[in-house]
Amino acid sequence: MLPILMPAMATAQVDKLPTAAQVQRYLQKATAGDVDAQYNVAICYEHGYGVDQSDSAAYSWYLKAAEQGDVEAQCHLARCYLNGVGVDTSARDAAVWYRKAAEQGSPDAQYALAGLCAEGKGVRQSYTDAVRWWRMAASQGLATAWFELGMCYDKGHGVEQSYSEALQCWQRAASQGVTAAQNNIASYYYEGHGVSQSFAEAIYWWNKSASKGDGDALFALGNCCLYGSGVKQSASDACDYFLQAAEKEHGASQVELGRCYEKGLGVKASATEAVHWFRRAAEHGYAQGQCNLARCYELGIGETASTAEAVKWYNLAAENGDKEALYRMGIMYYVGRGVKRSLTEAVRYFRLAAEKGYAPAQNSLGMCYDKGEGVEQSLPEALHWYRVAAEQGDSEAQYNLGLCYDTGHGVEKQHDEAAAWFLKSARQGNSDAQFDLGMCYYLGRGVEHSMTNALYWWRKAEKQNHRKAKRMLARINGEKPASKTGGK
Repeated sequence: MLPILMPAMATAQVDKLPTAAQVQRYLQKATAGDVDAQYNVAICYEHGYGVDQSDSAAYSWYLKAAEQGDVEAQCHLARCYLNGVGVDTSARDAAVWYRKAAEQGSPDAQYALAGLCAEGKGVRQSYTDAVRWWRMAASQGLATAWFELGMCYDKGHGVEQSYSEALQCWQRAASQGVTAAQNNIASYYYEGHGVSQSFAEAIYWWNKSASKGDGDALFALGNCCLYGSGVKQSASDACDYFLQAAEKEHGASQVELGRCYEKGLGVKASATEAVHWFRRAAEHGYAQGQCNLARCYELGIGETASTAEAVKWYNLAAENGDKEALYRMGIMYYVGRGVKRSLTEAVRYFRLAAEKGYAPAQNSLGMCYDKGEGVEQSLPEALHWYRVAAEQGDSEAQYNLGLCYDTGHGVEKQHDEAAAWFLKSARQGNSDAQFDLGMCYYLGRGVEHSMTNALYWWRKAEKQNHRKAKRMLARINGEKPASKTGGK
C-alpha cells in the first residue's frame, strides 16, 4: 500500500491557508526560482488554496521544485505520475522520482518505492529490493515500513520466512499504533504462529486495535464472543461487536450481524433486519453480502421472493469471486431458474467454484462428469472431484464416492471402502448413506454383519422419511420384532 503524502507547506512560514495575495507573492518568488516557493505554489494549485484549483499547474510547479532537488516535491511529483494528477499516469516515472527522493533519505519515498518493487510497477519486480527499501524506511522509524517488513517475514518474500522476525517487526509497528500490526500479532497468538497459543494475548491485542475503531479487530472480538474463544461465550456480546464494526461499513461484520438476525443469535430473530445488513454489505460491493442477499431473494427471506433479483445479486457476487455465488449461478443454469438453462454454463460456474475449493461445487462438477452433462463424460474426472469434495467433508460427495466403490463405477469394487465413505456421510445425516450403510451391515458387505447396526442406521434414515428405509423396516418388523438397542 503506497503512502498518501500530506500536503503540508514546505517552508512552515504560514500558520493558516494562504490568501490570494500571499499566493501571488509565492508566485513571484517561484518564478524567480525559489524552490520552497515553487513547492508551495504547487500545493496551492493542487488544493485550490488562494487560486483556482489546477492539477496541471500543480504538476508543473512540483516538477520545477523536484528538478531543483526538493525531496517533498519529488515525492509529490511521483504521486502525480502514479495517480495521473495533472499528467498521464506513468508508474515508471513515479518510480524514478520516488528513487531520487529515497536516495536523499526520505522514509516516505523509500516506503513508496518498496511498494513499487514488491508489485513490479514501473520497476522490475523484486521482493529483495522491496525489503531493502522498507528496511531503510523502518530504520528511520516509519511504522508502516516495520509492518511491511513483518509481512515479508511472514510470507518469506525477499527474506527467509520467520514467524518470530515477523512478530518483532509487527511489535515495532504496533507500538506506534498501527492497527493492522496489532491485528496480526493477535492472529499469531490466536493461531499459535511463532508463539505459544494464547487467546488472552490475542484478545489483548485485538482490544488495543478495537479501541481505535478498527473493524477487523471488532469483528475478531465478535467471533471470540460468539464461539467462546478466550472469553465467556455470549452471542449478545458478539452482536454488540459486530454492530460497532458494521456501522463502520465493515462488510464481514455486516454479513455476520445479518446471520445473527436471521438465526436469532444474540438478538431477536428478524428476517427484515437480516436483509437490511446483507443489503448494506452488498451495496458496498462486499461479495458475501451480495450472495446472502441473493439467497434471501431466492428463498423469500425478509423480501418478496424474486428469481430475477436473486440472479442479479448472485451474478454480482460471482463477478467478485465469491465461491458460493459461483456455485449458486451454476445451479441456476443447471435447472434453468431465472436464466436460460445451459448445462455448459452450469459446468463453467461449477468449475470456477470448484477450483476455489468449494466442496458442493466440486461434487456437482463430479456429477456432471459422471453423467456427461455439459461436458464429455469422464469417470476418472468424476471420481477426482468426488474425492476432492469428500475429503473436505462434503456428505453428498462422500456418498457418491461410496456408491462408486460399492458398484465398481469407474473404479474397482471395494466394499470396505464403500462402507467407510457411507459411514462418513451417514454421520452427517445423509439419509441415502444411512440406508446404504444399513444394507452393508445387513448383508455383511464391507463390514461385519450386524443386524443391530443395520436397524440403527435404517431408523436414522426413516426419521428423514427415506422410503427404502421405511420399506426395509416394515419388512423386517414383519419377520420379527426389531431390537430396541441402537448401534453406531
